[in-house]
Amino acid sequence: MTITTNELAIEALENNDYDSSLHLFKQAVEESRNIQSLNNLAFLYISEGIRNEDRSWASGDLAAIELLRECISLNPISPFPYSLLGEAYLNLGRWQEATTVLEKAITFESPSPIAYHNLATAAYGLHDIEKAALYYSKAAETETDEYAKYAYAKCLIELNQIDEAGQVLDELINETEDYIGDVEIAELYLEMKQYENAVVFFEKGWDQYAKEPVWVDRFLYSLLQTGQHHKAEKFVQEVVNDNLKLIEEIHEDTGDDENWTLADRHERILEIHTENDHFRTLVGRLATGYVPSMYFQTAILSDCYWFGCARHGHPEYGR
Repeated sequence: MTITTNELAIEALENNDYDSSLHLFKQAVEESRNIQSLNNLAFLYISEGIRNEDRSWASGDLAAIELLRECISLNPISPFPYSLLGEAYLNLGRWQEATTVLEKAITFESPSPIAYHNLATAAYGLHDIEKAALYYSKAAETETDEYAKYAYAKCLIELNQIDEAGQVLDELINETEDYIGDVEIAELYLEMKQYENAVVFFEKGWDQYAKEPVWVDRFLYSLLQTGQHHKAEKFVQEVVNDNLKLIEEIHEDTGDDENWTLADRHERILEIHTENDHFRTLVGRLATGYVPSMYFQTAILSDCYWFGCARHGHPEYGR
């Protein structure tokens, strides 16, 4: 059986030979500007990026979009080009354009949970929380990653559907194989103003997470909401002391790692001092009305969109 240019290109990529793979995918486009060749070159640009002449890397999303627009004009009977174009638009924050093509992707038989997930991300970017909740719920029906349920619960809370959010939260807590994390659970309880439950899960996660203001501030806020002022002060002192020990370790570090220069160490020490200043005044600021907001970051998921990928059992287009 004759090996196609597409097969050679995928084989080169699996052997981490980007240059050969790029050459072959481009050759496939030159041989025939069809759905498969346009899609696969675009996927290379999105998944690997574009290497500049100085060997640095740049995003390939814009180049991929042009290829995928041409690909979609050929009316493919596969969700791959639509899902891939949606991903490229999401990477650029172009939420409405992503929505349009991803809504087409889910019209195919057995829609991918990743397409639903990315549709939810687009909807959230457009501040359409109801639609985001709908698509996150559909993604959560089959997706093994518990992030979809987590995002679904967050959307339900924003919609003030607290009972429904609580049910999803119970499912997250009872998940054992892919547990979302104690601090993440605590964050949702805090958003629901269930401060006692938030404190329980923040404490469970205390020794498992780096002590960053983005969540420690909210832990201490929960403690104050439950009247545990002295406990909040205790946790602050623990963080400050740990940071002071870290500064000592940096001073004592005599390693010759060229990637950890003296300037880098001074910069890191200044960062830690600034963080300690933040923590030392935190309880006072919380007591006088400071309410730390939740940091919630939507996710963009990807998949294998290669036509002709033997590893994932994808035939070449039309075969």
